[in-house]
Amino acid sequence: ENGKVVKEDTLEKLKEIRQNLKDLKHDISKHAKELLDKLKDKVKDYWQKLLDKLK
Repeated sequence: ENGKVVKEDTLEKLKEIRQNLKDLKHDISKHAKELLDKLKDKVKDYWQKLLDKLK
């Protein structure tokens, strides 16, 4: 069939990879959000210190 047929095990492997990528995306998104929250806190503290020095 000249490369026009996809084996069932190949389809199953692709489905597995697709699901793993979805899970990874979710994990990365959660981790990135946590890092951004930490960064916001640090920046807020930094600006507060600057404001306190100016007063």
